[in-house]
Amino acid sequence: MINQSTTLALQQSATTNYSRLNVIVIFTKGMSLAAWDTIGILEREIAVYRELRKRGVEVVFLTYGGRNELKYAARMHGIGIVCNSWNLPEDLYYRMACFIHWRVLRHADILKTNQMKGSDVAVCAARLWRKPLVARCGYLWSEFEERAYGACSREANEARRMEAKAFRCASQCVVTTEDAKQVLIRNYGIEGEKITVIPNYVDFSALGDGGNSVPPSRGDMSLSMSGCNDSSSQVRIGAKTSTGTSAGPFAEAVATAGAPVAASGCFVGRLAEQKNLAALIAASEGLNLRLVLVGEGSLHNELATLAQAHQVNVQFLGNVPHSQIAGILRQNAFFVLPSLYEGHPKTLIEAMACGMPVIGTDVPGIREVIRHEETGLLCGTDPVSLRAAIVRMMGDPALRERLGRNARQFAVEHYSLDRIVEMELAVYRKVMGGGKGTVDIRH
Repeated sequence: MINQSTTLALQQSATTNYSRLNVIVIFTKGMSLAAWDTIGILEREIAVYRELRKRGVEVVFLTYGGRNELKYAARMHGIGIVCNSWNLPEDLYYRMACFIHWRVLRHADILKTNQMKGSDVAVCAARLWRKPLVARCGYLWSEFEERAYGACSREANEARRMEAKAFRCASQCVVTTEDAKQVLIRNYGIEGEKITVIPNYVDFSALGDGGNSVPPSRGDMSLSMSGCNDSSSQVRIGAKTSTGTSAGPFAEAVATAGAPVAASGCFVGRLAEQKNLAALIAASEGLNLRLVLVGEGSLHNELATLAQAHQVNVQFLGNVPHSQIAGILRQNAFFVLPSLYEGHPKTLIEAMACGMPVIGTDVPGIREVIRHEETGLLCGTDPVSLRAAIVRMMGDPALRERLGRNARQFAVEHYSLDRIVEMELAVYRKVMGGGKGTVDIRH
């Protein structure tokens, strides 16, 4: 039974100040603060809402986690949390969320989706409580489902249905790229003036350099993963070699590297089919190169076996707290994102913000970020094309220096957290018709 006093206690955990603009962010179906924390992205994901609170916006997260979500309150910088405190089955909670959280939802000024998966909850709440909806997504879920299961699949049809409902119900739509905006116009009949492009952001304060245009020092072609002048490399993250052995998460380990390597390239992301890491490993065969892969996924064991078969030096670091990503990136000579498709890849723009020379495949989501020969190198998704780009990057120090500096400047100009916060506030003002009476939204 859902007890009324339990419900009240939960809603009071979201400390909402009703004299200011109140925004409820509805999480992706199945997602929680605990999941963000596990994969190391919690601080990155809340950064924009932390800054919005400083500018007069009250924020509440509606998540799919259990009561343990409330333990994150101390790390939320005043952001409220409402969650599945009753440990209801996920599908039941999904259907009931807009009713059982009524005390918070009815006082919201704006409801906002984080992604399209599960956006039915936001649409239901917006209609039930007559609230404006900001339908935001970092990538088009339907496009990802089409690539994974086929254009006519049940999964793709469901994603298109949910997107159509959310975008058409919304007062404003927010996407991360101009290409995504055109899809909304073309596929769902959304008027262009109803769509705002807000890219993903980089919190330069988390990089430890304050957002200056000149990047801090980073590793170059002499591998700097705590030294590589002999046959081993000291790694101070929970390291896994291509044999799959591990010293445990975040413990110091020694990874046998074989012969000294001339370069190290880094990838950050899920170990999944979309990321095309098998092609990257095949492309690296025979090169005097170490690949450092940060992240976890279903293909870990398969990729480790493939690395052994191709005799490629691959180091699997697993999931790493976001606060450590910049340091790992800078210990490498270049960053590579070999994906088959992307939305607006956060790891790519963070690598650019670190002053890394970057290689990316010429696919949707990446080609919108990398300007070929100016802020990085674009290449095909096949091993031959990837190898050519890697060899070129390894062999041209002047190119690496130029691309890294340009990438950093591009990230500062386009993806700074302050810039994205102001764009977000502009959407809220537009939704509220220029203001909400005495609501305090500071510039």
